[in-house]
Amino acid sequence: MLALIDSIHSTATKRVQKMIEEFASDKDVKPDMVRNLQDALNGSPTLVEQVRLAVTSPVFVSTSLGPEKHMRMERLTLETDPHAGGSYNRGNCTLSLSPTSLVTSTRDLTFLLGHEVQHSFNKERLDEANNNFVKKAIEIANGKQRPHDYTELIRQTLETHRNDEALAQIAGWNALVSRERQKNPDDCDNKTLTEKLTHMYKLSSDLSDGTNRILDFVTKEVGGKIQAKGGLEFEHDGTLKPTPTNIEREAKLYFDKPASVRITEHKGLGREGKSDYRNAYGADLVRWVIKCINRSARTGLLYMLGRISTKYLKLAVQRVLAMILNKARPMSARQRSI
Repeated sequence: MLALIDSIHSTATKRVQKMIEEFASDKDVKPDMVRNLQDALNGSPTLVEQVRLAVTSPVFVSTSLGPEKHMRMERLTLETDPHAGGSYNRGNCTLSLSPTSLVTSTRDLTFLLGHEVQHSFNKERLDEANNNFVKKAIEIANGKQRPHDYTELIRQTLETHRNDEALAQIAGWNALVSRERQKNPDDCDNKTLTEKLTHMYKLSSDLSDGTNRILDFVTKEVGGKIQAKGGLEFEHDGTLKPTPTNIEREAKLYFDKPASVRITEHKGLGREGKSDYRNAYGADLVRWVIKCINRSARTGLLYMLGRISTKYLKLAVQRVLAMILNKARPMSARQRSI
């Protein structure tokens, strides 16, 4: 058994080294980016184990020739979306990081890596949800019932993405907590939970190597005391377990954060950086609904759009019209992170 574990660790190390070497060969990747990436990957035991599992755990990717076996994480690339710090593409098992995230802060990069790698472990659940969405959307578009209402189908699919993002956030937090404990093990072990959360909170204002992602987890009371945000239930060591309660509470703090707040925090999503998660993912789903309707002779496009509840998605009229005028693209397999 020990020999098997050593073999798995050796295989993982070689695969990660190869990924980093291929990433470093990109002419747009600078030496300091590679150094920061290696520092982040090596500085958190939790992240090390997370990556080790991702590069040795097989998954199946759908192709035109049928399912192909891959590892959950096989490549590292530079992120091309100017409004995303990183992303994970389920279609090709690739993790992308923005040039800015690779040079700004090692702590922030540690969190971001933990977040994105976690998406790879949620791949099957998201693939199933999106495949089910397409199947049901086609059924509705070809159905005789009037009106064709896609609201509940979209709500259910968005809920899967909502949980996925919350799980990724929790993984990012735990990766960073692990890094802090690695740096000061004795100091961390002798502190109370309040003291540990206070230490983490201070990272949000550390201009040299901090991250404001912390503010989605802890907050300062009027009297100055640092406490868990939104009722999150931390373990004594400062980590978060992905319990149903914590997943729901973190989803409210992160996924449900409106675009108006994200823009203020410089964390807007979408093509113009002015969207939030519900609308960023919702846009992909609406495009697919339009695609399904265009294939059907049973219904009219504008009549159907009235049955996607804007109270839930809150899609601006101009955005919906823009999607009508543009050809529907394939459903995105990317999980974005700012």
